[in-house]
Amino acid sequence: MNYRLKRYATVQCLTTKIAISGCYGHGDLYIENTSENLSTLTRLQTEEGVSIDDSGSYPLLGILLEKGLLEVGHCHDMKRNELYYEYLNYDFKQVCDKKILVFGAGAAGGTITYLLAQQGFTNITCLDGDVVEISDVDKTTIYDAKDIGVAKVEALQKRISTNFGQTINILPSYLKDIEDAFTIMEEVKPDLVVYAIDPRPSYKLALNEYCVEHNISIIHAGYSYERILYGPFVVPRKTSCMKGYNEYWKKRTEGEMDFSKLRRLSDSYSIHPSISFNINILSNLVVKEIIFGLGGRFEWVQSLNKQIIIDITSFEVTEMELSCGFCNDCKLSVND
Repeated sequence: MNYRLKRYATVQCLTTKIAISGCYGHGDLYIENTSENLSTLTRLQTEEGVSIDDSGSYPLLGILLEKGLLEVGHCHDMKRNELYYEYLNYDFKQVCDKKILVFGAGAAGGTITYLLAQQGFTNITCLDGDVVEISDVDKTTIYDAKDIGVAKVEALQKRISTNFGQTINILPSYLKDIEDAFTIMEEVKPDLVVYAIDPRPSYKLALNEYCVEHNISIIHAGYSYERILYGPFVVPRKTSCMKGYNEYWKKRTEGEMDFSKLRRLSDSYSIHPSISFNINILSNLVVKEIIFGLGGRFEWVQSLNKQIIIDITSFEVTEMELSCGFCNDCKLSVND
């Protein structure tokens, strides 16, 4: 068996030093720029590598092993995202088969579903009753002109199958009422729900209560004019939930904004302005939260106990700290 330098490690020769990148959490490693070190590193970047039996003849190996920069075995091809998880020392395989239910295949929900499949999640269900329109082609990168008139979930399923060779479960229907959503969740039994449909505040609260009661994580995603917003990422009995979000706005508006009573005057008249870069940034941030949240790496999940709002025009970030006080759940730490 042979040692080789991990594929994500990069080596740069400076004036008197050699810089090796790829030590997550430790910064670059600097060693002396000597012919011996250069020869060792050059050999470690070949298929042959350095035999473990001969490792005593290469003093540099001990330093590289300590920094986690060496691997044992033959060179093997890895996808770039797999290399990224290896670099972070994160086991994505522990979460890739988690059941994810996405409400909405529009700009945000459809893009989130596509990105989840791209990362390798294998058990995704997406619900939406709409068909693709020209506006969907204008503001997303997941639908083409040939998809116009096709059910969004069907067009999305076909694109995912073509690009990644995998199938997602689709539900080409609208939510008739909140009880319909509960029935679907009872059938799917998701580990996590993504709420990315046109805002129905009362639905958010009802879904939140269902998820907390049934120990299902949930994350909310949306965009409004120049702002994108995501969170809270709710971990039942560990974090604050949407009750905290509702309570936040009730206090801020002296009870005027209560999502259990809020309704739009018209759903058909208003056309919401949106653009692809807002949607793509939002969707990628949400997928990042899902990947690490499902794996319990909560130090990498920014939307625990808060909703994050980003003004894309200025990149000003606002964090709404949430705590509802209705129960003790949101007072618990995710590290407990």
